[in-house]
Amino acid sequence: MVEKVYVAKDKTAIFVCPECGKKRIMDLSSYKNLANSSKVTCKCACGHSCPVILERRRFFRKKVDLIATYTCVVPNLNDTCCEEIEKGILKVKDISRTGLQLELNRLLTLKEGDKFSLKFKLDDKKKTLIKKEVVIRRIDGNRMGVEFFSSDPGDPGDKALGFYLF
Repeated sequence: MVEKVYVAKDKTAIFVCPECGKKRIMDLSSYKNLANSSKVTCKCACGHSCPVILERRRFFRKKVDLIATYTCVVPNLNDTCCEEIEKGILKVKDISRTGLQLELNRLLTLKEGDKFSLKFKLDDKKKTLIKKEVVIRRIDGNRMGVEFFSSDPGDPGDKALGFYLF
């Protein structure tokens, strides 16, 4: 199994040798073209080499396959003074502490920076309902990256999401 190593904001990463347990902090600032994740081979002073994935995301992402419904207000293209409610279904493909990756089944009228409401149930024992306001950070083909617009530590959904991820 390939180990994931998270790259910090200061572009350093801590590698732990699976053979001897020795830790090594590496400066990765010279790597200009690191993608969101890159596979590299790490060699320890003990001589052991192992592949690792350098992960640049701030938080762990959990792969899922959940159905979500969305609701948003969009301008009426036929009448500039009114707005319409758009509703539909999306797939949640992964979840992190701060957002989601969604898969679209059709082209939406939304664009980066737009906000909308999202509801989905976790696949935990309680089938916890999560209701979140999100803002679109990235649209790439039929994939959309959204960030949670707000979080409330007292919200049971936010608590359940925290337990679900860890």
